[in-house]
Amino acid sequence: IVAEYNTIVKRIELNNSLIEKLEETAQAIYSHWFVDFEFPDENGQPYKSSGGAMQSNEEFAMDIPKGWRIGEFGELDLDVSDGNYSSKYPRRDELAASGIPFIRGTDFESKCINPFNLQYLTPEKHKELQKGHTKEGDILITNRGKIGQYAYVTKRFVDANINSQLVRINGGKKYPTAYLGCLITSKPFRDEMLSSTTGTALQQLPNKNLMKLKVTIPDDTQVLRASKLLAPLHEHLLLTSEENFELMR
Repeated sequence: IVAEYNTIVKRIELNNSLIEKLEETAQAIYSHWFVDFEFPDENGQPYKSSGGAMQSNEEFAMDIPKGWRIGEFGELDLDVSDGNYSSKYPRRDELAASGIPFIRGTDFESKCINPFNLQYLTPEKHKELQKGHTKEGDILITNRGKIGQYAYVTKRFVDANINSQLVRINGGKKYPTAYLGCLITSKPFRDEMLSSTTGTALQQLPNKNLMKLKVTIPDDTQVLRASKLLAPLHEHLLLTSEENFELMR
């Protein structure tokens, strides 16, 4: 029994290392394309260092590829919503032993949602809460307390509900999850995020602040080209995370 337990523990540790490596690789690709501007040009050469056309952005004292621009995160036309804050917000005695998952930041593990120790809502209460219903391809981010923790929503957690300390973001087909995940975990974005928090006793990142974060907005072609490279890494990450949860059973 001990030997089998140790085998499972070692496998989970290896999977966690793999998840980190996959994310590091994806982030390296993202930075190469959208921070260093060295995406392949029409000849397959690094764009910026091969003399690709650049334009100056005076506000940020930097050059960006011609046709790109710097704007606000909210300009990306994303599907964004936070949890419910109304009087309908579930009380402790309204939480159920089973039903619709009511996801919290403490449920984040291995870049996904840990299926163990979840809180639940009844289907009736879930329907009553109009905001925060999760969709396939969502990324969840904590916007209160420990700002910027995140998890990807896998198929088993589609149409769950999020609590009041989370926000869900979905880029649809225009900004696939593999790309959007790299954007919101990139150092420039996270630095912007942390500098936009409010509060003292409890740090907060209101949605209006999140939507005003400055981002580089590339042309759609480069987003889709990069997403094709990032998608297999993202899928492998999700599968490895799900394997960990199966091993934990």
